[in-house]
Amino acid sequence: MSISFNEGKDTSSLGTQFNDKFWSRAAIVEAKKKKTFSQLAKKEVQPKHYGDKLVKYHELPILHAANINDQGIDANGVKMVPGKWYAYDAGGARIGEYDSKQEAKSAAGTTGTIKSGNGNLFGGSKDIAVQRGAFPALTEEGGAINQVGMKRLTIEGKVKEYGFAMTFTKKSLDMDTETGLLARYSKGVGEAYGDTREAQLRSDLLAAGELNAVYAGAASTFGEMDSTCTLTFQDLRLMDNSLKEARCPKDTEIINGTTKVGTVTVGKARYVYVPSSLIPTLEDMKDANGKDLWIPVEMYAAGGTIAEDEIGKIGQFRFIEVEEMPHYEGVGADSDADDNDESDEPNFFTTHTATNEWKYDVFPVLFVGSGSFATIGFSGDVARVTTVMPKADAHNDFFGKKGVVSISWYYGFMALRPEWIKTIFSTAKIS
Repeated sequence: MSISFNEGKDTSSLGTQFNDKFWSRAAIVEAKKKKTFSQLAKKEVQPKHYGDKLVKYHELPILHAANINDQGIDANGVKMVPGKWYAYDAGGARIGEYDSKQEAKSAAGTTGTIKSGNGNLFGGSKDIAVQRGAFPALTEEGGAINQVGMKRLTIEGKVKEYGFAMTFTKKSLDMDTETGLLARYSKGVGEAYGDTREAQLRSDLLAAGELNAVYAGAASTFGEMDSTCTLTFQDLRLMDNSLKEARCPKDTEIINGTTKVGTVTVGKARYVYVPSSLIPTLEDMKDANGKDLWIPVEMYAAGGTIAEDEIGKIGQFRFIEVEEMPHYEGVGADSDADDNDESDEPNFFTTHTATNEWKYDVFPVLFVGSGSFATIGFSGDVARVTTVMPKADAHNDFFGKKGVVSISWYYGFMALRPEWIKTIFSTAKIS
């Protein structure tokens, strides 16, 4: 008779099997989540004994469109009203006051000029008619004319405390076969803190981007978004123009990944955060002549610094893949027009809703300009894992059997230049 093992369930012909398995010490560990947003974050510190709110001023220059004040007096010494437009003839005499720039231009004709009443000269306008009318000429006698003003905005951010904990028992440490169990608990809590803080920053940036959002295609609401509303090169060019108008810098400062704390500047790059679901859309993108636009990161990585999880570029936009990027499930148009209980667009991400409809999912394409935001910490606060070993006390644990591993931290978000944080909403092809 052959000697058999029988998997330890019965006595084999060899004899009793004491060990029917071997525990490998190399445990299967979940892959760490990436910290893609933190690499662009500047940090502000809330000092002690000054409450929980950090306030900064954003001073607007005189020639800024948002610098609206009531100090405007034209070359004739006549008061100007913010929000109004004024037309002048070729000799500089005022023709009238109007509600819109177009009305003022029509009244001034081809030989006259127009001027804004906002007290900021031409306010950064690129309209030649506006600039010519705003040049502050003086008369021989001077006088109280050509007055301008300055304005500053108040930016606020609030720091809050967060934290979580996990408990363990003395018996679990004494009897568990894994050595270093407590160290693993502490490591797990620390990693969870890092992931949570990254999610907080991601959520705040998405919220800021929603305030300056546009829609791909012809849609103007989520409910209108369908298969024609995927990201295109035209959408990217329009966004580039919008960021230029907002004077968003093209050079991007990122926190480098070396052991030394510091930053590195990536020249001529606008960074865009995209979910993994949009990668096929980016890879298939073409210009008006049908030319492929996508350049994968390995084609230019050797030429300079790249960001963590950077995957490629189109024009001056460089894309960072965010595997954990949230999206908006089932908020788009109906993708089951004939109501046959299946989506008419199987190659697009859709969701079967509670009302038995198939609707398109919508994904954010998040543009974050360098220096547009900062995170807020608390003076002297460093997130540390705290371990409290089991100890008897008269109120909570009579027998000293339970311990705890905890962590707490302070976090706040401040949009320094919210006009540099923008979003394009897009539907996405599966492949």
